[in-house]
Amino acid sequence: MLSGDSMGAASLLRLLGCITYHALLLADCATNSTAYELRPTRLILQADSRVDALLAPLQFPGFAISARGLRQVSGAVALYVGDFELRSRHLEAALFFPVPPTLRFFSPQDELRNALKINELQNRLLQYRLQNLNAVMVSDFDVPTLSGSSRVVAQMLGQCIVDAPGCQGRVANLLQSRDEESRVERSSGLDAVIIEALVVLCHEQRPSVHLGEVAEIANALLTRNEEVLKLKPRKVSAIMKKMGLISCRLDSGGRGIYLLREQCALIHRLGSHYGVASLVQGLPGCPHCRDK
Repeated sequence: MLSGDSMGAASLLRLLGCITYHALLLADCATNSTAYELRPTRLILQADSRVDALLAPLQFPGFAISARGLRQVSGAVALYVGDFELRSRHLEAALFFPVPPTLRFFSPQDELRNALKINELQNRLLQYRLQNLNAVMVSDFDVPTLSGSSRVVAQMLGQCIVDAPGCQGRVANLLQSRDEESRVERSSGLDAVIIEALVVLCHEQRPSVHLGEVAEIANALLTRNEEVLKLKPRKVSAIMKKMGLISCRLDSGGRGIYLLREQCALIHRLGSHYGVASLVQGLPGCPHCRDK
């Protein structure tokens, strides 16, 4: 994803078109204008409301769109978003690059003047792809110190680098700040706050807990973070359900969940994923803290 100067972004996309495979420069995010068999690298100059719906099929192979019949449209994408506000949940799998203003643009005339050099570079890149395709397909490169989408992005980038361990090693360094930012966002979101509240209740060895009690502890945690939002039991129930924690009617006090061994184990796994503060050290003697 590109943001910043629009002229600079247009110039950068044109330059990328000279070195990428099956480059397709687009003024918008249309996908139906390409042949069914073609898997181009889409270089899109302007985002619009359709982008949110297309991010998933564009990024993830195997997911199709249904317009004019089922079509696979996945492939590499560089998109200038400018000031357009994207809302898709799949943004976390994207990389964002600001484009500063520039005084020197890569124009169609520059492309014509350098046609021979561009063609030579494209041939060398194609040769590299053909020679190393099998090595890329079987690569097990991984960066376990990263988490979530940062780890997935690192795998995709690192697997494409062959016989260059130094370059592969730098992938982790380039994504470290992105990973740290993602961890902070995960640990401060509503999902994480509710999971931390449930971890506290698990450590109190409660047999069950009402949604109102979860909301009360979650709101105290939000106050700790200087948030003014107040969660209600119904909202807590909806968020818990999304994470596989289904509430039921406990008694005359209302709905809640039983904190059985299986539920506590799931809560601790979720807490580890979200990086909640109460699991950094864990609780001595808690079997779930030991096994997470």
